[in-house]
Amino acid sequence: MKISWKGFVFCFSVVYVTTIIAVYKFYFESSGQGHEVEASCEAKPLKTRKIFTGAALLDKTTLSQNVRAPFAVHLSHAAVVNQSSPSSHTVEIWSKASLGNYLWKHILNGEIQVLQNGLVEYGELTLKNIIIKYRTGPGIIQTTVPSDVRYLVIALNGRSADKITTAKSWLNYLHQYRNLRGVIVVLLGDEACNNNWLLPYMQSRGGAVNAAFIVYDSSLVDNEEIFQWPLGVAVYRKFPNTSPKDVDVSLSRPYLCNFLGTVYKHSSREKLIEVLNSSSFNGKCMVRGRKILCFSNSDSMSIVKHPLELP
Repeated sequence: MKISWKGFVFCFSVVYVTTIIAVYKFYFESSGQGHEVEASCEAKPLKTRKIFTGAALLDKTTLSQNVRAPFAVHLSHAAVVNQSSPSSHTVEIWSKASLGNYLWKHILNGEIQVLQNGLVEYGELTLKNIIIKYRTGPGIIQTTVPSDVRYLVIALNGRSADKITTAKSWLNYLHQYRNLRGVIVVLLGDEACNNNWLLPYMQSRGGAVNAAFIVYDSSLVDNEEIFQWPLGVAVYRKFPNTSPKDVDVSLSRPYLCNFLGTVYKHSSREKLIEVLNSSSFNGKCMVRGRKILCFSNSDSMSIVKHPLELP
């Protein structure tokens, strides 16, 4: 039996819904514990939205009772395939952005093994009759991934012009994979919400991408073909994978908000720190940031870290 692309999108949509709920619970109801996050671009604020799952329109707040359940369980329960069928279905996840490691390690709770002297990192999960394979690293290019891929989730970086060029090279190559039946893009978008370059690749415009999940809010989000995706944590900075069950959300918060992250010069984070340090928020938010200054010579590049702690 073959899984349809609609069923494929349905599975991933439920993971998306559950992620949004967990992020809401963890970041907005926890007792002030911070992770490295980024400021949102200037677009419409987050609000409760209806999520199209392929079977019904579900208000994400109706799923709050499932927050503590593992994301992988939701994915397996949501699979619209015949669970009694002995045949298995393989979903490939290829990551060309750090965002992919957040998806694999923190949402799917997957493990990674390093192969080929660090050129490739690989992981595999089995959820009932669905096999999920994760591939990332510099050795993952268009010609080294399985050419017979049928169902694909690809994590791409679209934050700058050079990253968009690389992302487009992957999307332009999709037609070379003759067995493709479903494609989902998880995209680190532009902070200013300039993501229109992705539209020609969407199925509604004649492209190969069935659905896209974009970091930062965007006017493109319609919750039918394009969804919003949480940035999550910087996995490469070794943030722990904290489970929502480890945070007592019934306790009152000591802070209105919190920030933990790197404050890059001339970035939106500098403006965020200014706002949090203003009289309106003074003492109400827990802020732990750091500034970095990079300088290079002929041999190497060094990073000087300046701690920044505000009330």
